[in-house]
Amino acid sequence: MKPDEQRFLIDIFKKCGINRWNITVREIIESPGFYIYPKRAEYILRKWCEKGWYEYGTSIYSGWLEPAGKIKALELIKAGDQP
Repeated sequence: MKPDEQRFLIDIFKKCGINRWNITVREIIESPGFYIYPKRAEYILRKWCEKGWYEYGTSIYSGWLEPAGKIKALELIKAGDQP
């Protein structure tokens, strides 16, 4: 997993992973100073969907982490692999 993917996963976990309605993934992507181009973020989210880490309803940008994605984020945080 590339460093930007790790950071993105951890950000989603911390900002909307526990209570997915606090902030949306779209709000993270549209925030000033976001470090990934929107098309790359979309690619990553689709990749995570295939892995079973992420799910969404009508828009990929308003999705949530599945338990497997939360576990991966926690593993990254505990391992200190944060970029």
